[in-house]
Amino acid sequence: MKSKKVFILVVSLVFALLILSGCQNQNKLNNEEPQEEQSKQNTTEVQENQEKFNNAQIKEIGYIHNFNAEKMNFAFDPVEWITADDLDRIKELNLDRETDLPNGFYEYDPEADITNYSISDTTQYEIIDWSSGDYGKPAKVSLEDFVAHLNSFDEFTPPFWIVIDGETVISISEQYTP
Repeated sequence: MKSKKVFILVVSLVFALLILSGCQNQNKLNNEEPQEEQSKQNTTEVQENQEKFNNAQIKEIGYIHNFNAEKMNFAFDPVEWITADDLDRIKELNLDRETDLPNGFYEYDPEADITNYSISDTTQYEIIDWSSGDYGKPAKVSLEDFVAHLNSFDEFTPPFWIVIDGETVISISEQYTP
């Protein structure tokens, strides 16, 4: 009788060990799949972030030269737009807020750094319409109206903000300057 109890106990223990060992292997398999899936997801996120970085939109302010609507390009000289709130930068450049920023801004352009850009059929244009009475607020215009606006300046051309996406400028917006 005692040997029968021992035999049943041993068989039960072996059976329990087999069940536990099977469950443990199943957990390992289940844990490996999410890790593998997580690794794929992380790789995809890194690739997407790199793609966003490579295709990041850049916004610059500066002066447009040689705008050519037919060839869909222009030259651009970026400047640093410093406002009266940029106290550290004003100090670095030894500017005086009263004399150098009488209208609340200063354009810092130590050297001409001309870059050529392309436009596309979908590029958006905004100009200051001085006749509207809503001074300072850019209004959307067509390419033709934008070119006519640029050509209306004799000696002075206002600065423009451009947004660059990859190799193409996707928007051009005139900066209000009093």
